[in-house]
Amino acid sequence: MIITDKKNHQKKIYLFFLFASGILMFRICSAQVNNHSTKKFGAIALKESVVPIHPGVPGKTPFWNMHAHQFIYAPAFNYKIIDKATRYLYKIVSTDGFSKTFESNVPYAPLSPVWASVPVGYFNLVVTGLSDKGDTLGVAGSGKYYRAAHLTDLTTNL
Repeated sequence: MIITDKKNHQKKIYLFFLFASGILMFRICSAQVNNHSTKKFGAIALKESVVPIHPGVPGKTPFWNMHAHQFIYAPAFNYKIIDKATRYLYKIVSTDGFSKTFESNVPYAPLSPVWASVPVGYFNLVVTGLSDKGDTLGVAGSGKYYRAAHLTDLTTNL
């Protein structure tokens, strides 16, 4: 009985030191990551966030985000095609007043052209079909979504 207790005690001490040394190594390594390199990762993450993940094409490729409302990466939506529309106006308005527009020849284009400038938070999207003269022909689709934050700084939570 005494031998078993001694082995359990030694095992506990070993695990404690292993755990403590792991935390120490993590703190030492994370302290050596300078602020410049963490901002570099944030810039890379922002650049990658404008690339949509598997955007759909009606009748060919399904849209993965049919029920999603929060996005880190530029989304694309399965909005309807408007008869006689030659282009579509995308208008994003965030709850803090930010507004951005762009045009595409399809109502299901990813929001990549403006995604990097959309602030974190809720935004409304309206896609309107336009004639070749610029007249509004109807709303292809709309919705309220959330622009989630991308990685910005690795040292924030250390």
